[in-house]
Amino acid sequence: MNELVARQLKSFGSFDNYLGITLENVHSFLDAHDAETSSRLMWVVLRTHKQPEYGYFVVYDPDDESRGVAEATSSSTYLLIISAPTFDDALSGM
Repeated sequence: MNELVARQLKSFGSFDNYLGITLENVHSFLDAHDAETSSRLMWVVLRTHKQPEYGYFVVYDPDDESRGVAEATSSSTYLLIISAPTFDDALSGM
């Protein structure tokens, strides 16, 4: 997961933030533990693009009744980028 996040950040070129995180030091800030997290099935509730491999999606996790915004990383894999308590909050976070 760390490599996926780092690869996507590098694809943006450069970025600015008040935390001092840069492309050069991003690895020291990544904290995704592949062995401790697993994939899970979520329902796609809203999509911003007709093709499944593009865009952002509002998703619902029936296991814990959470909502969020996910970004497509392929035609069948999505990365949850925002967790939200309501669909309204998820849409507001897009």
